[in-house]
Amino acid sequence: MSAPPAKRRRKELNLSDKIKLIKEAESSSLTMKKLGEKYNIGKSTVSDIIKKKDEYVAQFEANADANRQRLNHSAKFHDVNALTWDWFQQARAKNIPISGPLLQEKALSFANSLQIHDFKASNGWLESWRSRYNVRSLKVSGERADVSDKIVDEFWAFTHAV
Repeated sequence: MSAPPAKRRRKELNLSDKIKLIKEAESSSLTMKKLGEKYNIGKSTVSDIIKKKDEYVAQFEANADANRQRLNHSAKFHDVNALTWDWFQQARAKNIPISGPLLQEKALSFANSLQIHDFKASNGWLESWRSRYNVRSLKVSGERADVSDKIVDEFWAFTHAV
């Protein structure tokens, strides 16, 4: 009697590899079976990845960690997180330094404007937010003098407007 064939060990691709697989599936004539062999996953896994391609591409474009293996599913406070991310990007584009407490204050401001009363911008929320949006550091490199007083004044008004 021969032993049953060995099961393939479970392998989960990271976001970067999933994006590569999606691009390859769109641009080549490789079958799902051939793609599965190339990435050492089953053809049903290839199919699942292709079905969820919009989600994976959206995560990738939202600056999600490319080494993450699982999707970021909707957080409880998705709107607050998204508004905070947009605000953060605008501030960074102007080279304005942002501290953790400032980010938390702005998130609370967004939550209040959305009438979300159970939101707490805790340190745990801040760490989760930084991980979700792949923010490694809140420091801005370069000289503080690179930011004009006019931009700082406009930003200060923008920060306290909402």
